[in-house]
Amino acid sequence: MNSFIIIKIAIILLLLSACGKAEQDVDFSQEPNALLSYSSPTDNQKSVDIDSGIVLTFSHSIVDESLLNHVQLLTVDGESVEVTVGIHPANSKMVTIVPVQSLNPGQIYYVDFSQLLSEIGVVSGGR
Repeated sequence: MNSFIIIKIAIILLLLSACGKAEQDVDFSQEPNALLSYSSPTDNQKSVDIDSGIVLTFSHSIVDESLLNHVQLLTVDGESVEVTVGIHPANSKMVTIVPVQSLNPGQIYYVDFSQLLSEIGVVSGGR
């Protein structure tokens, strides 16, 4: 019985000794730099409070605040709406967008962050 346990331990030690000897490379080149993972309100959401802010949550932290200059709020006609854009103080993956004035009831608005995605590494429509 003791020899059986010793053999089991020897086999385990042999297997463990092989661990960590070869270097492993992981290629993240196909991994996108950032994606929009959540938004509030959601895309095409109806009956949104006209005084509510907008929150965009990305897969990666936004560390360069100058990137926020690429976020715009637009009317359905493409007119820019004045907003304050910032990184959420508790989560650097979250961007907050707050209109300076109340939005018009019944109006459709779009958040355009396509230039932000291009700047941080993803070239795609961010509307």
